[in-house]
Amino acid sequence: MSRIWTVLVTIVVLTGTALGQMPRERKNIDNMTPQELAAYKHAIGLLKQSTDPDNNYVHHANLHNLYTSSPPHGCEHGSDLFLPWHRWHLANFEKALQQTDPDHLTLSTKNVTIPYWNWNQAPTGKRYPKAFENALDGIVPNPLYDDFRNTDPSGPTYDEADMTGIVQDGDWNHFAGGPKDVNEYYGTLENPLHNTMHGIFIGGDMSDPGTAAMDPIYWSYHAFIDLQWDRWQKIFGTPPTSPTKVLRGFDGAPTVDGTVNVTDLGYFYTHTPESIAAPTPAPLVTLEPRATRLTTDISGAERSVVVWGGDGPFSFKGIKPAMFNRADLWFDEVRIPVTLSYRIEVFLHPVGEKYKAADAAGSLTIWKGHKTLDGKRHHMTANVFLPVTDKLKKIAAANPGKELAATAVVTPIAPSVRRKSRNPAVRPTNDEVQFKGMQIIYDGGGPFMSRVTGGDDGH
Repeated sequence: MSRIWTVLVTIVVLTGTALGQMPRERKNIDNMTPQELAAYKHAIGLLKQSTDPDNNYVHHANLHNLYTSSPPHGCEHGSDLFLPWHRWHLANFEKALQQTDPDHLTLSTKNVTIPYWNWNQAPTGKRYPKAFENALDGIVPNPLYDDFRNTDPSGPTYDEADMTGIVQDGDWNHFAGGPKDVNEYYGTLENPLHNTMHGIFIGGDMSDPGTAAMDPIYWSYHAFIDLQWDRWQKIFGTPPTSPTKVLRGFDGAPTVDGTVNVTDLGYFYTHTPESIAAPTPAPLVTLEPRATRLTTDISGAERSVVVWGGDGPFSFKGIKPAMFNRADLWFDEVRIPVTLSYRIEVFLHPVGEKYKAADAAGSLTIWKGHKTLDGKRHHMTANVFLPVTDKLKKIAAANPGKELAATAVVTPIAPSVRRKSRNPAVRPTNDEVQFKGMQIIYDGGGPFMSRVTGGDDGH
């Protein structure tokens, strides 16, 4: 099997060569040679020192961090542009790194690639790869260090089984997000995994989309997400559903379809055969999509459900499961906050019974949105879903014929306190945490009973 895989990698490399560009491997940062890691740090350090306003570290970070409507600028989230936008952002930065000092005798940057951080595995440092945890390299500053991250020793929040379960979902929009400007919503790779890692696990600069890329761990963190998309592509091969959309903020107006092949962008990942093995065959019975809007006794719920740490939890009833292959619990028009992030924990239980820890169905992280330069909100509201297939089947089997409820518990995510926040104006008010209700959708690809609404630019 290893010989077959070697042949496959060779084909990938030769394909890139045929296009006039020799792709370079992006490696796990913990598996780089000392020379490779030193060259990467050298390139990062040079971009941080650069005074070229159009090609320095802050410039490349702000392609993500600085959200403006005119000209269109800033990261994409909450739709199927999430993966293509970040893939292009990393590739664009990687080319800048390679050009910093290609002729250096010992630290040439011409072959530098962004290493990925496998955050599904136990860390080689206390919380992160060792390369990110030391403030100094000998007597000089480590350019990969950021003193604003959470630092408590911790193992992974999500393990390899969690990621495999998400990657083996063959529905592109379920995995990657809904079509931009049509029926957009977060995919399962972005929420909860991406949002939770940003807002809870890493924290600091990474907890805020307006500062995230200032932390050098951003590039390796997102390279691992990009690796998962590449892995998914090798399993399923389905193209994105918004191929002609322009990726905002970059020179040359690149489009989604220009991000499909990583070798065209100059790099590749090595996958083990088992990591790209075909998933379990789909169910033989095909069922039509159907939805049930859940009800609640909360006053004013037809307008909005205000939920906050001290004012909940709130329960929504009306789940009467019949036969289904897939079930998703949707939160309608969640208001994306601009001063904090928060977590929604969901419990499924019989109506009239108090929820308990064993009823936990999963959680979502609502990562705070950008605040535009004119003070308007970016990403005003979005539909967000939680896959509950296995949990719902289990609880329905244990409570035959009973109506079930979904209880939401909302917990604010406190800003990092290791030093003064760069965005300290946290507003813990009901205005920041709202949604318009819940629905359960069976065997459907998206929220066809309600729709994502945008901010000042329709995002």
